[in-house]
Amino acid sequence: HHPRADIAVTTDPRVIGPGMAVLPPLPRMLFWLGYVTEQALVVNVRGFGLVLISGCGHPRIEQILGVTEQVLDIPIRAVVGGLHLPVHAAGTPLIPQAVLGNPHPPWQPVSERDAEHVLEEIEARGPRLIALSGHDSTPWTYDAFSRRFGDRYRTLRVGEELRITAASG
Repeated sequence: HHPRADIAVTTDPRVIGPGMAVLPPLPRMLFWLGYVTEQALVVNVRGFGLVLISGCGHPRIEQILGVTEQVLDIPIRAVVGGLHLPVHAAGTPLIPQAVLGNPHPPWQPVSERDAEHVLEEIEARGPRLIALSGHDSTPWTYDAFSRRFGDRYRTLRVGEELRITAASG
């Protein structure tokens, strides 16, 4: 608890500052963990458009994107953060996340087809920037996003700055 923090529990979308809002908690049933809920941050960058920032990305991508569009009615120009796509996690340190954070039964890991669905949903919005974090992403996932989005794609790395301005568009 920070002495100057304003902590507010919210069940609805909420404006938290000029050009910034949080989405309502979005649920997803995970095989082992049951229902989890996550919120995403949305920032309206003047001259660029909406930047959707996801942490873990467990809710279905169409739910995250759809709620953003419904609440704000402004085009999504960037998707940034984690999307929970530990595709081909074998041989990586992501086996626990691939099993415990999976919406499917353990014998049905998050697959290339799941990733393709996410790629299609994002691409349908015509984003200018996609920046995937290392949170539950594998080398296969980075490659798939890079192939699909080309120079609009960036892999987020710890300590690197991601600057989005009107000139980014």
